[in-house]
Amino acid sequence: MKATDALKAEHRRILLFADVIEGLCDALERGDHPVPAQHLGWVLDFVAQYTDTVHHEKEEEVLFPRMKRAGLGPVDTLVASALEDHRTGREQVRNMHEALRWHQAGVAPAAAAFSRHARTYMYLLRHHIAVEDTVIFPKADEILSNAVQEDLAADCDALEEDRLDAGRREQLFFRLDKLAEVYAAARD
Repeated sequence: MKATDALKAEHRRILLFADVIEGLCDALERGDHPVPAQHLGWVLDFVAQYTDTVHHEKEEEVLFPRMKRAGLGPVDTLVASALEDHRTGREQVRNMHEALRWHQAGVAPAAAAFSRHARTYMYLLRHHIAVEDTVIFPKADEILSNAVQEDLAADCDALEEDRLDAGRREQLFFRLDKLAEVYAAARD
């Protein structure tokens, strides 16, 4: 399997996560039923332990450096922009963590702050994935041979095994599926 194919498959799961964020924010903003703080924590766990620590690091440490060595041409600015998106996303996640702390302390406007930062993060994720899937990854497919892509896929697998053990990954995916039943399904 090519590294770009594996990363695109991960994008599908992350887009489900974006749907969860949207539904969760809708529920927070409507206020018609309380959103358990545990669910907010699960969202932040998924971001920290999967989206950022696994997926984004595969791009930052494996794919993008190899693409740069192979010569990106005009896509170089898009890769720089993707890296900036990762930094901006991390800033929004820090803000979400802070809002969750305030929410757990009972500060009323904290739920609105969490929702505002989560929506910003959700929009960023969706745009970011669209650019990678339609421009950056096709460029990688063009400049990297299948053999190199397979090597990169193996490097990505090794990175994931190093960052996230299989049991924890399954727990994160299980929680995401549970959140999707509540929040993504409500969007349909």
